[in-house]
Amino acid sequence: MYPPNACIERLPNELLMFVIELARPVITVLTDPPDIRTLWGASYVCRRWRKIALNTPFYWSTIHCLWPTNLINACISRAANTPLDIVVHRLL
Repeated sequence: MYPPNACIERLPNELLMFVIELARPVITVLTDPPDIRTLWGASYVCRRWRKIALNTPFYWSTIHCLWPTNLINACISRAANTPLDIVVHRLL
């Protein structure tokens, strides 16, 4: 946890959500599964970031069919009522 007077502690949650959102496209290109590692990383920064990362349904709304079933189920659960983007990979 950061000291109460730290600059980052004074940022509103909406701005932190935006910071996490900005990190997603960069990481998506470099990792598989996309987006998920960014969210997990953000959830380990501190309790506040974890709460934001895990409780923002939009972050969890993209699902890749090649993911393990438990990861797909977790994303569906966290996405709540947000419309899902289902990515189907074409096997060569």
